[in-house]
Amino acid sequence: MQTEAGMSVVETPVLLTGGEFTLYGVLHRPEGGMAPLGCVCCAPFAEEKKGAHRLLVDLARALARRGVPVLRFDYRGTGDSAGAFTDFTLAGAIADISQAVSFLQARCGVPRVGLLGVRLGAALAAQALPAIGMAGTTLVLWEPVTNGRRFLQLSLRQKRIREMMTAAEGGERADEEAAARSPATPGTPFAAPDL
Repeated sequence: MQTEAGMSVVETPVLLTGGEFTLYGVLHRPEGGMAPLGCVCCAPFAEEKKGAHRLLVDLARALARRGVPVLRFDYRGTGDSAGAFTDFTLAGAIADISQAVSFLQARCGVPRVGLLGVRLGAALAAQALPAIGMAGTTLVLWEPVTNGRRFLQLSLRQKRIREMMTAAEGGERADEEAAARSPATPGTPFAAPDL
């Protein structure tokens, strides 16, 4: 891919093997000289990952244009990685981050790998850092999840809102069903669900 500024970037789908699960990822590599530091993106989880996808792709491309190889990957049981959704655990995701770091070091020959995490990915990156064991590793935490209960409540609320918004796509019957489930009182246009 030719870019507007900096080096050309090569984007390659990759499979990360050797761990408990085969992980799917995309490697963003500069075509020119490579910096001595690579970056593993630790994405947010579930619905938040969808919302952050474009941001992480654009960021990976911008870093690669500046010589930094970047690996974006899906945790076990999510996206295009192996496993069922029920295989996702926090401990497993931390192991997946370690697997991604090892892959990037081996594939690109970078001596240091930084971690960039967003939301739950940031909390996981911070937890993974000791397991990776690289002194001086760059760690970027973008709005990390610091309260698991609050994160779960917000996730459930987002799911409920999405269900309410997409119910109309099924026609009048879906609208009637959504209205029957809605906690709204007669005469009010919308009442947020209590979670």
